[in-house]
Amino acid sequence: MKKLLAWGGMGIAGLLLATQAWSVQYTKSADKMTIVVDQAFEFHKPDKKWDTQKVRKDPNTPLKWVFKQAGPDPVITLKYLDLAKGKNLSKIADHLKMEYKLQGINIQKVEQKTINGNRALLLQGLNPSKDERLLIGVLVGPNQGYILECASEADDFNAIKGHFRQAINTARILK
Repeated sequence: MKKLLAWGGMGIAGLLLATQAWSVQYTKSADKMTIVVDQAFEFHKPDKKWDTQKVRKDPNTPLKWVFKQAGPDPVITLKYLDLAKGKNLSKIADHLKMEYKLQGINIQKVEQKTINGNRALLLQGLNPSKDERLLIGVLVGPNQGYILECASEADDFNAIKGHFRQAINTARILK
C-alpha cells in the first residue's frame, strides 16, 4: 500500500505504466549482440563490451547499455517515446528539443531519416554542464516510439560515435 501511495498524483495509470516498464522483457541472441525488447523493438549492440543493464528509476527508460572504459563510461539509453501528441516528425523534434533544453542539453542539429523502414529523427546535442555530447536516434512506429540516447564525455565522443551510429542504424520496430 505504501508503494501505491507514493505514486501520488500519477494514479493507477502511472502505476500500471511503471509496472509494465519495470517488468520489461528482453532477450539476447546466442551471440548476445542482438537485443529484442518487449518483442517490439530490436537493435544490435555495436560491440561485446557494451553491458546491458535494466533501469529501475524511470518507467519510461527500461534498459541501458554501458561501455566500460577508463574514465566516464559512454552510455546508450533506450527510452519509450509517448506518441499521444501525434506522429508528425517535425512536432516530435520540436517537443524533444524543448524537453532536452529543460535538462540543460542544447540540440544543435536535427535530421529526418528512414532507419530500417521506420520514420526516424537523428538529433545531435551538447550538455555543457556535464561536458557531454549526445547522438539521439528516434524511431516512430505505428503504436510506439523509441529513443536511443547515446551520450559520452565530449573528449571521447568522436572515438565512440561510430558505435553510437551503428547502434542507431541497426534499430528497428518489430510491431
